[in-house]
Amino acid sequence: MVVITDTRGYIEYVNPSFEKITGFSRDEVIGRDIGLLRSEPFEPDARFFEKMRATLEEKGVWRGRMVSRKKNGTQIQEEVCISPLRDPEGNVFNYVDIRRDITQELALQTQLSQAAKLEAVGQLAGGIAHEINTPIQYVGDNTRFLQDAFERIMQLLKAYERFYDAVHENGLADAAASEVESARRDTDIGFFAEEVPQAVAQIMEGVQRITKIVQAMREFSHPGGEEKAPVNLNEAIERTVTLSRNAWKYVADLETDLDPDLPHVMCFPNEINQVFLNIIVNAAQAIEEAGMKDTPEKAKITISTRTDGNWAEVRIADTGPGIPESIQTQVFTPFFTTKAVGKGTGQGLAISYAVVVEEHGGELRVESKPGKGAVFIIRLPVGEEEVLEPKDKP
Repeated sequence: MVVITDTRGYIEYVNPSFEKITGFSRDEVIGRDIGLLRSEPFEPDARFFEKMRATLEEKGVWRGRMVSRKKNGTQIQEEVCISPLRDPEGNVFNYVDIRRDITQELALQTQLSQAAKLEAVGQLAGGIAHEINTPIQYVGDNTRFLQDAFERIMQLLKAYERFYDAVHENGLADAAASEVESARRDTDIGFFAEEVPQAVAQIMEGVQRITKIVQAMREFSHPGGEEKAPVNLNEAIERTVTLSRNAWKYVADLETDLDPDLPHVMCFPNEINQVFLNIIVNAAQAIEEAGMKDTPEKAKITISTRTDGNWAEVRIADTGPGIPESIQTQVFTPFFTTKAVGKGTGQGLAISYAVVVEEHGGELRVESKPGKGAVFIIRLPVGEEEVLEPKDKP
């Protein structure tokens, strides 16, 4: 769609695509304020337009997203590019507003992202079940131990009670004392005094591990919201490491070096979680397929975060086989994969690239030398991108 306005924002021209997409005819909009396209219940944000004007003056062009409405009231998501037209003296006399309807594209991206997310969950399901089963097993074993210990201790306490009654009421202490001594030998108070606290501690550890795994699972598999939110990337990485543990623990050691002062980043949390998961699992699978898990020195995956100016940077490095130079430019291409049939669809890194670069205005690249591992570098801008959207979506 092409819209030309004067400097006050009144429409002077629209092309046929504008009429077709919005439902407004040329005669209905010529001479009217372009604000008629704003989606309800959008309320103009002065700061937004100030930033837009500043960008136009500084760079000569503004790019961003807007939510507009058609004539029938339905909303459309738009990718917008606005450029000023200037006279020979440099004065602006018109603005050219080029818009692309990306409503269906965004809906398809959301569906694809969710499908890929569920695919990743499916691939990890067996490992997640194993991860949960391990702490559940020692929770069960220790609970049975405590049950048995409690029964024996109760028998001893009852024997003590009968001994007390015999001494203070009947004076027949010999038989009762013998019973108490027998119960003491069977119970082994010293053993229980040492083992019961450890059993309780292991139960609490197991419960915490299960809670952590389930929480990470819920955070990852829950459908993402339509709006960005401030995200602690360090916490997101820790959750993803927990969720993917069974994918890497048998093939590599995983270490984290997370900057505690890393600022929160405005992003779609679940999509960013998926990026981290895709890259971690890819690294583990590359190490496994190269047969490196059976080598004397275990491979390593290292995840680090840092601030670089106005960027939050995440590096996921591995000491795996590396990526041949001939295919490094293809790893982010949809459906490109070097894995065996059934091991992957070639969508993981392509989706990761779309999430980081297209949805968040960030950067995603890989650096690798064959035989010396690979490092995926994710850079996300610190601060919210310029997106004009309604405050309350239906």
